[in-house]
Amino acid sequence: MANKNIKLFISILSKVLPLRKEVVFMSFGGHYSDSPKAISIELHHRFPKIKQIWLIENDRTKELPPYAKCVDINSYNATYHLAVGAVVVSNAYGRCGLILSAKDNNTKTVSKMKLSVWIHSRRGQLNFSTWHGTPLKRMGVDQVNSKDVDFITSSLVMTHPNQYTLEIMNRITFHKVRHILLGMPRNDLLFHPEKKELIKKKLRIPADAKIVLYAPTFRSNSGGTESRNIAKSGLDQLNEIDFAKLFDSLSNTFHSNNWVFIGRFHYFVEKAIPWDELEKRYPGKIINGNKHDDMADYLLCADVLITDASSSMFDFSLTGKPCFLFFPDVDNYQNNERGFYVDIDKVPFSCAKNFNNLLQDISSFDEEQYRKKVAEFNEKIGVVDDGHSSERVVKYIVNHSALSK
Repeated sequence: MANKNIKLFISILSKVLPLRKEVVFMSFGGHYSDSPKAISIELHHRFPKIKQIWLIENDRTKELPPYAKCVDINSYNATYHLAVGAVVVSNAYGRCGLILSAKDNNTKTVSKMKLSVWIHSRRGQLNFSTWHGTPLKRMGVDQVNSKDVDFITSSLVMTHPNQYTLEIMNRITFHKVRHILLGMPRNDLLFHPEKKELIKKKLRIPADAKIVLYAPTFRSNSGGTESRNIAKSGLDQLNEIDFAKLFDSLSNTFHSNNWVFIGRFHYFVEKAIPWDELEKRYPGKIINGNKHDDMADYLLCADVLITDASSSMFDFSLTGKPCFLFFPDVDNYQNNERGFYVDIDKVPFSCAKNFNNLLQDISSFDEEQYRKKVAEFNEKIGVVDDGHSSERVVKYIVNHSALSK
């Protein structure tokens, strides 16, 4: 409690200090990854003199570039920089957006939330969010049995990769956020296949290996993160996979051998995966995709993606490479847990309810038909990603903040 009070005191006291010409970055509560990372790289390229502050967990500092100052995200110093930075970039709502639920909808709670938002924001500061994906699964007020009734915010700007996502996010933030179509900066990398060889080397992936990336989404028992369902979030599905059959099917369909499986799981699930056992059973064939922080690197290197309701499917579609949905609990997910914005049979990816169905979908894959479906779908949802999103975002934050003064 004392620690919390000190941070509140720092936030309030810092509001009287002038804004510093620096950009403060946050990603997934302390990672160096995602769209904030892409923006950070582009900002340094175009404006190397602008100071960058990264709020990082202590065990995730090794990949931070020398031009960025590393600050422990849980420290008093982090609280100070969040208060005085001219721009704060995050891939969530940051500290300037709070969801109000029906059970908390009373005068006292609303007043406390408004006070918290006021404390953690200030006039002249640009709070910029990139969010973290194009949703298939419903969010916020759109979820099955949602109790959300309002969104409390001061000022927040969010960029999106397509018109479809913009409209969803506008609704679940109760039309209180400025939403703009500048693209998803993390996806810029997917337009640069020439970087694949270098990134494979960084990730210690054999240069000649073909990559099948498995990236299941997180599950909960009730649609909320307070009720984690680790087993259904990739563990049960992983146990259903016969790797020898999977590699054979991929080799037959795509006329290439030497397949390697990379598993990328939600960080709630990662520690439950029996990595050592899998690597012993399939030496050189199984890679822990959670060892490296940035999903975009794995998507660039992957030749095939297998997922379920993860937004990675929409990112990956930009490459034109094959994506398959392996979704044993699809009916429950649709009807009881989250629900979908788009009928599962309307997305341009086949959906298998069991492993044998997945093998059949791989063996019957038609590349020409797949690419046509992807192009039509991306046109329908109004995709703006083109490899230059980071450039557009950097120009926006510099031109619309105290950085330009």
